[in-house]
Amino acid sequence: RDSLAHDINNGFIPENIMEPQHDRIFNYLRDDLIISNITKVVEEALKKGYDLLHDIQVLIPTYKGELGIDNINKILQEKFNPLDKDDEEVKYLNHRFRINDKVIQLVNRNQDQIMNGDIGYVKSFIYNNGEITGLAVQFDMNIVDYIKEDFDELKLAYAISIHKSQGSEFKIVIIPLSRQYRIMLQRRLYYTAVTRTKSFLVMLGDIDALRIAVNSTGFKRKTRLQDLITNSV
Repeated sequence: RDSLAHDINNGFIPENIMEPQHDRIFNYLRDDLIISNITKVVEEALKKGYDLLHDIQVLIPTYKGELGIDNINKILQEKFNPLDKDDEEVKYLNHRFRINDKVIQLVNRNQDQIMNGDIGYVKSFIYNNGEITGLAVQFDMNIVDYIKEDFDELKLAYAISIHKSQGSEFKIVIIPLSRQYRIMLQRRLYYTAVTRTKSFLVMLGDIDALRIAVNSTGFKRKTRLQDLITNSV
C-alpha cells in the first residue's frame, strides 16, 4: 500500500497493480458491477470481525450520480441498517436517518468539541409529544444532540468523500474507480485516498480511471481557469 501511494505520487502505476498483494487488491470491474462488489467486500469484512463504524470506509470523490456518495450511502444503509417492521426513521430533504446509522459531521461544532469530518452513529431519536424532533449522535468522546434545523450538518457516512477523509485512517478502505468521476480523477486526490488505509486497500472498477487520475495533476485545468479569469478582467 505504501509503495502504491509512492508510485501514484510519482505519477505512475506499478506493473503488478492487478496482482493481489498482502495489503491491497484491484478488482477490474464494469461500472454496473461496482456497487454490488462494494457490498460484497463490506459483508466479507464484517464476517471477519471488522467494525462498520470504525474499521471499514468507502471513499468516493463525488456526491452525485449512480456511483456517487449519496446513492451508494442509500444502498449501503438499506443493506447494512435496514428498517425492521417496528423501526422508525427521520426524513430530512433527501436523507433518511435511522438508529445505528453511520454519520459524518460536515462543519465544525466547537461548542460540542466536534469537528468537520468526525464520524459517529445515531444512538437515539429525540422525541417531543411522540414526534421525532432530533437525533443524538455518539461520537468517540461524547454524545451530541441535533434538532431538525441542524440536520444539514450531518450526512450518512457508509461512503464519504476523499476530501472529508483527510486526517483519518481506516483499517479497510474501499475505493471505487470509474470514468464517471471525470474531472475529480486527480493524482493528489487518489494519493490521499490510498494513504487513508491502515491495513488493507480494495480498489474496484476501471483501471483506466486510475490511469487518468495518476496522469492528471490538475495544473492544466487551473491554468485554463486562470486564463479565463485574466481575459475577462
